[in-house]
Amino acid sequence: MRCFTINMEGSRATLTAYLQDVSTEMPMMSGRPAIMICPGGSYEMCSDREAEPIALAYLAEGYNAFVLRYTVGREVEEVFQKAFADAENALELLRANAKEWNINPKKIAVIGFSAGGHLASCLGSMGKIRPNVILLGYPAIYFEERDEKGRPDSAAYVDRYTPPTFMFSTLEDEAVAPMLHPIRFAVALQKAHVPYEMHIFERGGHGYSLAKTHTAGGKEGLVDANFAQWFPMSINWLKLHMGDFEVKPDANYVKTRSKSMKMALEYLVEDDKKRTVLYEVAPNIKDLIINNSHALDYNLVTLARILPQMLPIEVQKRLDGEFLKLEKQGGLRR
Repeated sequence: MRCFTINMEGSRATLTAYLQDVSTEMPMMSGRPAIMICPGGSYEMCSDREAEPIALAYLAEGYNAFVLRYTVGREVEEVFQKAFADAENALELLRANAKEWNINPKKIAVIGFSAGGHLASCLGSMGKIRPNVILLGYPAIYFEERDEKGRPDSAAYVDRYTPPTFMFSTLEDEAVAPMLHPIRFAVALQKAHVPYEMHIFERGGHGYSLAKTHTAGGKEGLVDANFAQWFPMSINWLKLHMGDFEVKPDANYVKTRSKSMKMALEYLVEDDKKRTVLYEVAPNIKDLIINNSHALDYNLVTLARILPQMLPIEVQKRLDGEFLKLEKQGGLRR
């Protein structure tokens, strides 16, 4: 995996990339989906709990991940405008470097938490360049009035170009009046005929991140197994809107008809007839067993998957045919 941080031009913001290696064993991972993460922190900080842990969680699901630490700070005038420019520039970087970073430019998600959720919602509703989907965790959508940081009501800008949206929050979150914020955005999405999914969990406060012990900062109140379900829910929703990784029939093994092909080698070599067929058709299997006793735990179908050079298609077909003859003759003890 490659991990590096880019200092955004003309800004104090940084974009940290987590890029998984390309592997010939996983060709379907060429052009991975990407997710850009906007941590929360009231536009005064970027929470560590909503940054790298979120990136690592999506990495485990096959995504390339990016953490945007956008412009924040009480002393900075027009903080939102600077943060919004950071988000647009970061998204442009992802699309411009899609080939080099092995990401699919048509499968870029942005997830934001709290104030980061507000930023992500603005990117989806106001941006000159927009992600393919957005995910909003306990987001702040609007403010009673445009404050000194110039933060707009993102719901007011929702249009038919706003991407499909996934939202999650809780009833007990008092920090951003949770029911009003996502509902306000959902109503705007509904009017614009934009697909969305929203989960309002009954219990839980603000700033839960993954709601697991390693993201709780040592605080028991930030651990909640029920709220933690937002993450697997988000994966299912992302697959719905951006598709899953392609799976094709394995070209390294054949569809077997004989039971013997799925028996552990231990049982095959115990029977004289089976052992004779095995060693005559695939003599290299004998050497494998001699040199590695653990091979006896595997069956031929599994070995064909992990060692295709040892059991090419023509050898598998012949073994399957010979074993099937024996089985029809009743020549196998097992």
